Amino acid sequence: EFNRTAKGIPIINLLGVDKDEWVNAIIPVEEFADDWFLFFTTKQGISKRSPLSSFANIRNNGLIALNLREDDE
Repeated sequence: EFNRTAKGIPIINLLGVDKDEWVNAIIPVEEFADDWFLFFTTKQGISKRSPLSSFANIRNNGLIALNLREDDE
């Protein structure tokens, strides 16, 4: 626990995000169940539904959840 004047580490420094990337949302999860899903949609309309359980064991170098086209975001 920290007092109200404590300074933490910015989450962006912990995640290793590149300069052209950003964190859109952080979702706290208690259980990585097979019947829960994450739904991704890009600006160009590409969609993907992934089971939450596929994000349970992510390596230090990360996980590619969705491959983006060059002109998409």
